[in-house]
Amino acid sequence: MITFSVVGGALPVGNDISIELNGDNLSIANSVDLTDGEYLELSETDREGLYAAMTAGYVIAVNELGAALTAADVLAGSIGVVNLVLNGVQLYDNTPATLTFGVTKQNCYWNTDLTADRAVALSTIGAVEGAKFKITRFTGAFNLNVGTGPLKAVPANSWCEVTFDGTAWFLSKYGAL
Repeated sequence: MITFSVVGGALPVGNDISIELNGDNLSIANSVDLTDGEYLELSETDREGLYAAMTAGYVIAVNELGAALTAADVLAGSIGVVNLVLNGVQLYDNTPATLTFGVTKQNCYWNTDLTADRAVALSTIGAVEGAKFKITRFTGAFNLNVGTGPLKAVPANSWCEVTFDGTAWFLSKYGAL
């Protein structure tokens, strides 16, 4: 989903803009949501018009993750950043960690014995709504305390999933191995 909106304050006083997108009129009073498919099917003329309006600062475009599209993205037909998840596994040892969305891999494994409870901080920097981490703890007598509170004290041979709701991280799943 791509949302196009007119930046009313950028227009000269008393003026409006009107761009037809797939039968819907983009104006100060009406933002237009296009599915990714509708957006990708825009004509070259539509893209050029949007490019000119965005370059002038009159129109903004945001994808479903809340990332702004540039005028160049729209002209090229790109939907911008659509997936910041770093698939794969990040291994940790007997240490605390801070997980940062878009930097830390999505699957985080503590695969050595812990000699004390360890903290896993969840950074909100760069996190987008729907971001997730799966945290797995294998062996040892101590807990892996995930998030503030903690959200979950993960004992040996268990895992949890945390999800970002746009403001904060919450525990979305938990289980035993």
